[in-house]
Amino acid sequence: MCHLFIQIRVTRVESHVRWEHKDRGVLTPFHFLNEAEEFGLLSQIDQQVMKQAFTQTKIWQDQGFTDFEVSVNMSYHLFNQVNVVDVVSQLIRESGLKPDSICIEITESIALNQVTHAHDKIKAFQVLGVKVSLDDFGTGYSSLSQLRNFTFDQVKVDQAFIRESTGEDIDAKFVEAIIYMAKLFGFDVVIEGIETLNQLVFVRNNYADKAQGYLIQKPVPRDEVQLGLKFEETAYDEQK
Repeated sequence: MCHLFIQIRVTRVESHVRWEHKDRGVLTPFHFLNEAEEFGLLSQIDQQVMKQAFTQTKIWQDQGFTDFEVSVNMSYHLFNQVNVVDVVSQLIRESGLKPDSICIEITESIALNQVTHAHDKIKAFQVLGVKVSLDDFGTGYSSLSQLRNFTFDQVKVDQAFIRESTGEDIDAKFVEAIIYMAKLFGFDVVIEGIETLNQLVFVRNNYADKAQGYLIQKPVPRDEVQLGLKFEETAYDEQK
């Protein structure tokens, strides 16, 4: 039996939208995004989420969490708008939040739909000072070699590869390969779906930069978010 102590520092919160329905309670996007898309509301929802996320993050930073960041998911509807960079820039100015405290997350399908167009948009966000992350990598049609066509700040490995992994199976090897290749291209790597200490140890041992998942914190209303050091020292017991 050995004991390993892991220090976890919460440095970023990912914003998500919920609909508080008067009859059905709190609904996740699964229950309403298709209808929102049908009525052309996705861009407006994106902008409203960003506005609230930026404003709340500025409040947290003013409370002393100065190294704290927020990430926001951007739909292809908003990403493909000609003036999307101006829209984000205006929301940043209104909130007073520094651009380098923001990470915009886009999916593989958005990035690969029009490579040149997406590359130019990503660069424009980065010139603004905003980080850009490739979300859910590994679930679409992209390959590791296609990463070199982009200047992402970060690659997020989809939780499907870590959730059922034993640490020694093909999924684990795939995660190891992504981490290795992404770092060759100069990207930070985030592993999604961390729910157990074993998974966290796997991430640490393979030199990923960050971990995200229910082990650290489940989705909660903004008033219940726990900032700073949630786990200062977590004991991990490994049977020999």
